[in-house]
Amino acid sequence: MYNVSDNRDHRRMNAQGAAVRVRLPSQERWLEGELRDLSATGFSMHFTPIHLFGEGMQLDVIIEPGLPLTPPLQAVAEVVRLALGETPQHIACRFISFVENQ
Repeated sequence: MYNVSDNRDHRRMNAQGAAVRVRLPSQERWLEGELRDLSATGFSMHFTPIHLFGEGMQLDVIIEPGLPLTPPLQAVAEVVRLALGETPQHIACRFISFVENQ
């Protein structure tokens, strides 16, 4: 639910359970996580087991839709916040650019 006290420019949509895949641009292996929420400017996700991400890292991102009628969202994002020591690991990212679906 939208909360004005969040001081955010865009509303966040609860998207719990949607699949999200990320990788470092220099890597070929995709890591899978669970999307938590999504907005026009970014998203947050959970990973189990904990993967080594750090603030400022750029990631290639694919967010799978709930229905196969919609193509996946493909983007480049930057890690802006993470909760260390939590299981699952909570990571928040902001979108840098979007990739056109082929």
